[in-house]
Amino acid sequence: MEANSVSSKKPEYGLIILGNSGSGKSYICNMIIGYERFETDRRREAVTTTVESHRIDAEPSDLLIYNVPGLIESHQEEIDRNKREIVKAFEQSPISVVIFLWTPVDGRPQPDDIIAFKALKEAYKFPPKSLIFVLNNIPSKRPATYEARIFALLTKMLNPIPISLEDMFCLDTLNSEDNEKFSATRGRLIHFIAEHHEKEQKLQADIIVRSNELRMLREAVKKQYLEAEENKQALELQIKQMKNEYEAARKGQEKRYQDMVFKLDVIKQQAEEEEKGHDPAIIGGGISAASVGALGAGAAAGTAMGAGAGTAMGAAAGVTIGGIGGAIITLYRFRRK
Repeated sequence: MEANSVSSKKPEYGLIILGNSGSGKSYICNMIIGYERFETDRRREAVTTTVESHRIDAEPSDLLIYNVPGLIESHQEEIDRNKREIVKAFEQSPISVVIFLWTPVDGRPQPDDIIAFKALKEAYKFPPKSLIFVLNNIPSKRPATYEARIFALLTKMLNPIPISLEDMFCLDTLNSEDNEKFSATRGRLIHFIAEHHEKEQKLQADIIVRSNELRMLREAVKKQYLEAEENKQALELQIKQMKNEYEAARKGQEKRYQDMVFKLDVIKQQAEEEEKGHDPAIIGGGISAASVGALGAGAAAGTAMGAGAGTAMGAAAGVTIGGIGGAIITLYRFRRK
């Protein structure tokens, strides 16, 4: 038995949450996990300074969720410490999906977020479909073009780095008492992550951030903002285009999410009927256990019901679910309230 333990070891995938201090990394980690696993106190002394992780046990792969320190700090010693912790997370789980958290202020991405992302992108490159942008703490009452304006500014600030609206998730400011909205938002976020694919995240260059250059870099970003906003006609045209593209992308995401919810409910019914000894073929329009076999790319969730969840979602929604997708759909299925 022990002789086979090494060869039969389950593959592991990482979900690595990046962003500056105070961006809400711990909050997002807890939302995904389904309970308060990481400290979310926003006081300075409570900010994460070492990499933390949480293991999700799923079959045939495990998911490790990483709460990583922010990058930008006032002193070089703190920046260097954070860089080491970030590198440590990627060394522990090189096959990962990455989330970068943006915390816009007054409808603009913060300069420190721009600086941090550019430094991390230069170091790791982040292969396509393995990187997610989450815009956190978006005001619930906002202009119709709020998100599109941020996307337009991000496009200009990050140029020539391409950004895709298909990889953008906007997270409204949530009332802690509104459990129904929180649960729905969590479900959509989990589904969004599951549509992305774990890739090998290789350190290809040093993460370069120098504390004595931060002031200059912040001023350069602010200057770019002013230049973009002075050219109102070009900016408004880009905002209009971004708004249309984002609405189309969001409609597609919502349809796929609703398809997933429906399929998971059907699978739950099938599992319950099978336990009672009934024929599941009559449930959900004849979707049987045979039609929801193992996930593609070797991915699956923790039980027959969980394995079917990922497959059914992929078949219904027209997406490919990788290893991390099966594991994270398990989170949705078995922690759903």
